[in-house]
Amino acid sequence: ISDLREDVSARVSILEITGGKKLEITPGTRGSYRVGTVIPGTVAADIVSLVDDLGSVSGDVQSLIKRLDTISASVTGLLADGMVMANVRTITSDGALLVTDLRSFVTDNKADLQRTLRNAGLLVDEIRLAVNNNEPKVASLLDDLNKTVGEANTIIKRVDATLGGVDSLVANVNGVVTDMRSNGSVANRLLYDTSLGARLDSALSELNRFVKSARKSGVNVNVGIGHR
Repeated sequence: ISDLREDVSARVSILEITGGKKLEITPGTRGSYRVGTVIPGTVAADIVSLVDDLGSVSGDVQSLIKRLDTISASVTGLLADGMVMANVRTITSDGALLVTDLRSFVTDNKADLQRTLRNAGLLVDEIRLAVNNNEPKVASLLDDLNKTVGEANTIIKRVDATLGGVDSLVANVNGVVTDMRSNGSVANRLLYDTSLGARLDSALSELNRFVKSARKSGVNVNVGIGHR
């Protein structure tokens, strides 16, 4: 027991071909073995187990052979079916015709295909050249657009300020109109006092008659100077 270690292991193997067993102990290399601890082990294959395994395998082999025989018979019957073979021949023939047609199409249109590919290459070159030539212009255009956007923002701010001033002016005008309607000022009386309007109209008529009379007959003025 003193020779055993923590990783001790055991193996049961055949002792002789005709029978008998032996127990092989591998002491291990690390730690120390605690007395009473179960030692893990394995069992090696012997002649009896091999014969048993071969017996079970032989049954599976027989079943496999029977299945292969059934599959072979089914394949033979399928190939013996004239319709299946005819379909296979038709598919093969159609495939050959398709390959022939494709080869003929490529041969007949080879020049056009080459021209198309060449034109595509030229188009790619022209696009690349156009991009290279117009890249500075596009960059300048983007800068101008950016500057225009900045100016537009400035104009919008000014318009907003102007609208604010217009709103203030409208508010002031509304206030003046409200005052004219509500208080007793001269403007209110001129607009809304009908009696004052009638008197002004009468006074203007009298003044008109006086002016006409003065133009026609003159004015007699009695002026006193130096006395009361």
